[in-house]
Order: sequence, then C-alpha cells, then structure tokens
Amino acid sequence: MKFEEILDLAGDKIRVSPDGRYSIDDVMKYAMNASHGHRCNTHRRVREQFSLPVPDRVSFPGQGSHSVPVATADEIDRLLVLLPTIARPIGRPRTRRLTNRRNTLGDSLYVMRTSFDAEHVKIGRSGDVLARAAALESGQNFFVEVLVVFPGKGHLETSVHAHLDGRRSHLGAGREWFAIPAAEAAGIVAGALQQVGPTNRG
Repeated sequence: MKFEEILDLAGDKIRVSPDGRYSIDDVMKYAMNASHGHRCNTHRRVREQFSLPVPDRVSFPGQGSHSVPVATADEIDRLLVLLPTIARPIGRPRTRRLTNRRNTLGDSLYVMRTSFDAEHVKIGRSGDVLARAAALESGQNFFVEVLVVFPGKGHLETSVHAHLDGRRSHLGAGREWFAIPAAEAAGIVAGALQQVGPTNRG
C-alpha cells in the first residue's frame, strides 16, 4: 500500500507535525494491522537492516510528554516499500523464529552492482535476491543489477568477506561493498567460495 492510499483511507487519523512530517506509527497501523509492540519492533528491524537514520520525535497535542517518531512523505514511502521484506505475519508462533534462523542456511550468496559503478560490487546473502535488489534501489536514482547468484551459499558470506577483506571498498560506510570490477566479480567470488567452502560449511 502506498502512502497516498493510506492518507486517502485514514484521513485526519494520521497525525501531522507543524513542519509537515507524519507519525510513522499511525501510518504503520494501516500498513500492518498489527499491535503497537509489533509495529515498533518491525520499524526498528527495518532501520537496522537497511541502515536507515533514527527518525526525529515529536510530541502531539494531548500526548503530554510522550513523543512519537515522524518522517516526511518520501521517507514513509521508502519505509512502506521495505516493510514486506522484514515484517513477520501476525500470529506466527514464536517457536518458529528459531526454525527460521536455521533455515537461513538455504540463503543464496549474491553479487550485485549499481547502474552507475562498474568497478565496485556488493556481496551479500538473502533468501530472496530479487526482493533484496529491489529494496536496495528503492527511493534511489539508480538501478541495482544482480550479477551472479550462488544458491545455498549464503552461510559462507562472512568467510567470503574475510577472504576478500583486502579489496573492501573505502568509498562509503557499507561493509559489503568491494573494489572488484563487475566483469570479474563472478570468477573472483566463485574462487573465494572454493577456498572457504570446504572448511567453513555449516
């Protein structure tokens, strides 16, 4: 659901600060139909996974000293795109969480690049590589291209990163970016997997 659609549906139930920013929790009520605690936890996990900044907080009339996180319409649109990649269905038994963690052994190892840079690649893991690429390019002015996917090799991500540590990119804060030309990335990562796979599986 897009933010415009939520505004049409909710009307004045979405609180707006004097400077035009919207209550994130009010929006998530309509986007998730979940408890307050689940909404807060999901918002935190989205921020952590996608390195989103901690939002400002505003006290609305009638709230006393209680303040709520707020964001611009553009920031909320980006959040709404990312929510499906992290939100856990309501009512799923808590005992399933450990099972899901073990199932990450089936994650794929991927290599991606941005449309504007052929000299650096991102090496990461995901259970849904195309969704991960879509999340990375959401709200940006570039596209993300998936160069190669190694099914079932996601559990070797840390070992591959360590093997290629000398080639990490220093252009930003991200730790999954490497100074490896896109044209060579598939062969280099395949070679790294051969080196780390036999002794680091599991």
